[in-house]
Amino acid sequence: MAKIVSSQHITGEKGVVKFSSFCVNHSPYLIFREESKNDFGIDGEVELTSVNEDNKIEATGQILKIQLKSTVKGGSYIVDENDDFFKFVAQKNDIDYWNKHVLSVILVVYIEREDKLYAKTVDKTLATNKNSLKISFDKKLNLLTERQTILSEAINQSFVNRVQFGTREKIFSNIFSIEFPKFIYKYDCKFKSNIDIYNIINEEGIDFPKFTIKSNFLYTFTDLKIISPTILEKLLNNKKSVETNVPLRFIQSKKENRNIVTEIVNSIQ
Repeated sequence: MAKIVSSQHITGEKGVVKFSSFCVNHSPYLIFREESKNDFGIDGEVELTSVNEDNKIEATGQILKIQLKSTVKGGSYIVDENDDFFKFVAQKNDIDYWNKHVLSVILVVYIEREDKLYAKTVDKTLATNKNSLKISFDKKLNLLTERQTILSEAINQSFVNRVQFGTREKIFSNIFSIEFPKFIYKYDCKFKSNIDIYNIINEEGIDFPKFTIKSNFLYTFTDLKIISPTILEKLLNNKKSVETNVPLRFIQSKKENRNIVTEIVNSIQ
C-alpha cells in the first residue's frame, strides 16, 4: 500500500517554507535552523547576522527559539477571530515547556487560508491550571510581512546570546536559581481584590499575566498592552501604567514591595 502524505503535513511544510522565506529576505539576514530530531515544543531557532568591515555577512551567535504552528483555516488552534484579533489555543504541556526554556521562545502561527505569518513572544509569566490557554494575537502588530517587518520589533524581543553549555566558569551561587523580570508595572485598578479580577478574566476566558493588587493598584511583571483594550477598560482606570520599576530597586526600596513581588510570583490563575 502506498504511503499517504497527510494534509496536515503539507500545511506544516508550507508554514516552514513561508517562515524560511521571511528569514531569507529579512534585513539583516536571519539564519533559520529547523530542529527536527525531537519535537518537544521547539521547532527551530533563528540567528541574527551582521555585516562586517569587509562587507561580508557573519553570524552573531544571538538567537531566538521558534515554535511554529501551521493551520489551514484555524481549526482547534484559532478561536474568537475577527478582523483585528484572534486567539491561539496553546496546550498546557507546550506552555510548561516554553516556560522552562532558558531562552526566549517565539510562537509563530501560519494560517494557510490567508497565507500569512503572525509572531509573538511567549510570555513566561503566564500561569495556568487549565489544560489549555488562549494567547491573543493582533493581526496588524503581530503580522510578519516579508521584506517589511523587522522581527525583533514585531515581537518586542531582542535576540539573546546562545547559551554555551560547554563553557566552564567558576561561579558562586545559592541553591535556588533566580531570574528577575525586566520590569514591574503598576496600574490604577478599579478593584481592590484579586478575586474581582479573576472573576472577570475567567468570565472572558482569556489568558492573563500573574498579578497582585494593593490599595487599588495592580502590580504585574508584564506590560498589559498585550491584553485587549476592551478587557483593560473593565479592569483599569487607566490603560497606561502609572509606574514602571526596575525589580531590584523596587524590592530594595520597601519591605512592602518585597511582599508584592512574592505575591505576584505565587499567584495563580
